[in-house]
Amino acid sequence: MENMLVRFIPTDRSSERGWAGNKPALCFRGEKKAHCVVIREAEIGTVDLPIDVVEKSTIIPDVMGQAVGIPYPPKKFVERVMATGKPITPEARKLLQSLNGKKVALPVTPKRQLATRPEKTTLKTAGAELIIQLAAEWKLPTPKLRRFLRGQGLRAPYTDEKIVRAALKKLKKGGK
Repeated sequence: MENMLVRFIPTDRSSERGWAGNKPALCFRGEKKAHCVVIREAEIGTVDLPIDVVEKSTIIPDVMGQAVGIPYPPKKFVERVMATGKPITPEARKLLQSLNGKKVALPVTPKRQLATRPEKTTLKTAGAELIIQLAAEWKLPTPKLRRFLRGQGLRAPYTDEKIVRAALKKLKKGGK
């Protein structure tokens, strides 16, 4: 694995399914694990994963680039991070600032602002990533999955994975 690449990384680990999920992240190779900067619903944060898991992850191509097969530029990912306007955790800030040994101008976010940020300020698409992931896993169209969840008494935003998966167990028992 090169020192720094933008990849689709797994976001969840289950004892039954192994690694799952699919989220773009800027991955930095450490000595024992990879440190990945991810864009979450409420903030920019980090995920630490085993190096072998990250090495098996798909490298994101630069679809807007001139040549086919060129990886997504890390600096472009940083621009995308800055465009979100979300608070950045100190760990993520340190990794982003390490690009090419230069300081990257990132907005300062005090820790107390990260802790007290109200949930209602999250994106209107909160839970969409979970629905997309589960729809792919269950091989269902997302509207059908959302209808089923509403029929089980759940309402958007679908952010609690345990509750959503518990409702989906009923779908498995009742048949698709």
